[in-house]
Amino acid sequence: SGGARAIVYILPSRACAPVWRERYGDRIYFYAYANVSEYRGAVEEDFEAISLVYNTVVVVVPAEDTPLYFSNLRVVDELASRHGLRVMWALLPRWKYGPEEDYLKPGTRMNQLVLQVMGFLSGLNSTWRIAMWYGWEHRANASDLLSFYSALPDPLKPLYAAWIDQPYAEVVRDLAGRNPPFLVVTELYSEEALIRYSGLLQRQLVVTGYQGASGPEEWLRGVTRKLGLARGGEGIGI
Repeated sequence: SGGARAIVYILPSRACAPVWRERYGDRIYFYAYANVSEYRGAVEEDFEAISLVYNTVVVVVPAEDTPLYFSNLRVVDELASRHGLRVMWALLPRWKYGPEEDYLKPGTRMNQLVLQVMGFLSGLNSTWRIAMWYGWEHRANASDLLSFYSALPDPLKPLYAAWIDQPYAEVVRDLAGRNPPFLVVTELYSEEALIRYSGLLQRQLVVTGYQGASGPEEWLRGVTRKLGLARGGEGIGI
């Protein structure tokens, strides 16, 4: 494994519209309520361009079970496979069947939903990792992640990754002393956070980026500076 050159992917570039956020609260509900088959050309165009530079695409999806959801994920998988891309699914639990953090507790409806989605994703050809969102103001500790991992069905364990946003990056320091057996994805955007929290784990993938650029040249300069600070044993995501 390792050597991930990844880019985060939310909506097809030719199909970006505010309707998903306005109607459902987040753009990622595109994968629950759109019919992605109708956007095949747009997704394929993106994946073709992405595959020229990256080997991994990070597709951000909610934990859902709508009638279209699983067939939509299958379309994404098929197009990623066609262009030689592996997929890291960034799975945001959201609140379909109760509080978001309930997914951590075996037996809850949220936990059952997340396991259902993870089980489905594990059967897709392009799936490389399934990264589960973690971190709340009142709850951010390494024990939660280790417990969730240990309770996973054995076939899902090699695919699991923990996804930790910059505000909760202190959890990574806590994990560092425990040598977690799973990949940890850290969103680190400030230069201070990159210096402080990247490279703490052997199995760490750093996601970073540069916002507010006036053009491609400025973006490239900004991202290059960030990449110079990022240390991720499993690769880098943009």
